[in-house]
Amino acid sequence: MTATLHDPALESLALFGLHPRDTQEGIRYLLDGLPAEGWDRLLERLGVGERRLAWVVRIPPTTLHRRKQSGRFTPEESERLWRLARLVTHAAQVFRTPEGVARWFSRPNRALGGATPLEYARTPLGAEEVERVLERILDGGPA
Repeated sequence: MTATLHDPALESLALFGLHPRDTQEGIRYLLDGLPAEGWDRLLERLGVGERRLAWVVRIPPTTLHRRKQSGRFTPEESERLWRLARLVTHAAQVFRTPEGVARWFSRPNRALGGATPLEYARTPLGAEEVERVLERILDGGPA
């Protein structure tokens, strides 16, 4: 399956300096492990500290240090990072400014039971709900 010109799932890989031509190439990037250089870009987009982001994507600090030294995340870590990057990319379409994106991820959200979208996105199930909330906002519905 190839990607359309505007595929948010693939666009999110740009945070890691990757620009896949199609879905197959995007999958290869994830299986090879995302480059560690994208970590700082994700931190910046979310406006959070390193410990907070490491907690969200479930990478212990010592492991994070090793990944930064090796320059690459494992496929499992990459999947969690990509999932969050995908939400950040989607939120950028909704909120339009980096400040708006960072603010939205860090504020408690009633639709998420009072949790912040960042906290809720720790699991695949929670990330799907964050995605639905973003879609409702984009469609003009209640968040």
